[in-house]
Amino acid sequence: MKKVGTAALVLLVLIGCSTTKTEPGTDTTQVAEPKLPDYTGKTIRSYDLDSNGRLIIDTEDTEATFDGALEVVVSQDKSVIYWTYSHGLAGYEGEGFGVMRYVAETNSAEVVFNDDLMLFELREAVSSSGRRALVMLGRDGGRGAPSLIVADPERGRTFYLLYTMIEDVSGGTISLATYTNKAIESYIAGDENVRSQKSVLSLDNLIDQPASRDPRIPNSP
Repeated sequence: MKKVGTAALVLLVLIGCSTTKTEPGTDTTQVAEPKLPDYTGKTIRSYDLDSNGRLIIDTEDTEATFDGALEVVVSQDKSVIYWTYSHGLAGYEGEGFGVMRYVAETNSAEVVFNDDLMLFELREAVSSSGRRALVMLGRDGGRGAPSLIVADPERGRTFYLLYTMIEDVSGGTISLATYTNKAIESYIAGDENVRSQKSVLSLDNLIDQPASRDPRIPNSP
């Protein structure tokens, strides 16, 4: 199991600064969802993922096929499709996953980043400034302890926070519940009422952090 290092502790300051509290009588009207800039290029028309992980992507004039896909997500404007896959090259038990993206306009695919955790609940979110962000949970192959992972689709993984569950992603922000080492043991055992630190973070701030294509190697391109 990973320990929280200096970088993670520094990032915790973001949480302390961004935590929100709702006072009695506060207007909690839902903020309008941010949107991507208008897009008029080629789009993903459909995709098919079979039980063997073969992903077939149909655009307006091209069909592309990839093997080993797990979770698949199409972007809000249908210009990009993302998927997770297992590379098995990292982690204590070879549980490493990665994220790929395919861009319809250029008919090209590339690795967003590789990780040493298993990746679940992949989704594309839009920041307040209208930028794409990938949000997902990472889990290790031992206890299955959750971690928040955020990535800039064009640069790689930008944010990681251990022992964290995603509660909501909306309005350009992400709401989190972060647990202590002792509390996460109870949570994994099924106690959903265990205490956690609640935080609301700006996606713009998270995707502006330094990025890495392979977080296993510090400062990798």
